[in-house]
Amino acid sequence: MNKYCVTISQNGGEYDGDIFIKCDELIKIDNNTVCADGIEINFDYEYIIEIKKEGE
Repeated sequence: MNKYCVTISQNGGEYDGDIFIKCDELIKIDNNTVCADGIEINFDYEYIIEIKKEGE
């Protein structure tokens, strides 16, 4: 199992925050959606800036 840090931006870049997800595989689907081990996670009104795997 891996730990991923998803950095998201809200309100046109005015606010940034990190979401931590533990899963085997994390795939970015589009600008506000990821898929973690087959489960789709959508961040409404937020934009994914970066995804980092812990240790990279």
